[in-house]
Amino acid sequence: MGIFWQVVDIETTGLDSKVEEVAELAIVTCHNTDVINIFHKYYEVKKMGEVAGKVNGLTEYQLKGWPKFNSNENINIVRGILKYPYFAHNVDFDRGFLLASNVVNPDLKYIDTVKLCKTKPTKLENNKLQTWLKYFNIDAGAKHSALGDSLGLARLIILQGWQIKVIG
Repeated sequence: MGIFWQVVDIETTGLDSKVEEVAELAIVTCHNTDVINIFHKYYEVKKMGEVAGKVNGLTEYQLKGWPKFNSNENINIVRGILKYPYFAHNVDFDRGFLLASNVVNPDLKYIDTVKLCKTKPTKLENNKLQTWLKYFNIDAGAKHSALGDSLGLARLIILQGWQIKVIG
């Protein structure tokens, strides 16, 4: 049977889940140590925040014509995919946006990998995802993209055995 688990990452127009929008979402579904599905989508936004745009490299112009994150169709798609315990780096941020848009079951188990990093004997200068990926020489592709970050985080979780320790 094994363990099913997921990694979630989002890119947004800003930091406040009550007023900002999701611009990109990636959900990596794993079974034990295998990636079995990747869901990745961009979303149209009204306005990309200046700071957020510098971090994630997205603009409202690039996202024009994509579906809206909070559309009923998209909410149903994401609810159908996000159904296993999920990891996120700084989970409160991602979860806040998912809950604000009503796309995740609030009872679904979630795990913050920042907290897991803090329990490791390896002490790095900070607990940012990119710092940990670099330390373990994990190439995740584009930095600060939901897809790159979620794939990199999935590799880190497997390398550390967290899916077994936390969920198993």
